Amino acid sequence: MESKLREFRDSVRKVEVVEKVSVMTKSQLAEAVGVSLRTIYRWENGESYPSARQMAKLEMATGKKIQDIFPELFNQLA
Repeated sequence: MESKLREFRDSVRKVEVVEKVSVMTKSQLAEAVGVSLRTIYRWENGESYPSARQMAKLEMATGKKIQDIFPELFNQLA
C-alpha cells in the first residue's frame, strides 16, 4: 500500500513539474517536441522517458534544464 501511495505521489509530482516549467499547453509542448500528446502523458506518468533528442527539444521549448524537468533520471545515475 505504501508503495502505491509513493508511486501516486511521484506521478503527481511529474505532472506538476511539466506544468510548472512550461508556459504552453501540453498540446503545444507535444507539437514543439515533435511527439504525440499521449507521449507527454506517458512521460508525466513515468511510463517512459524522452530520448536524448527529445530532451534537447524539451529544454529549448521550455527554457529549463532537463535535470529540472526529470530529476529522477539524474538521481538514479548519481
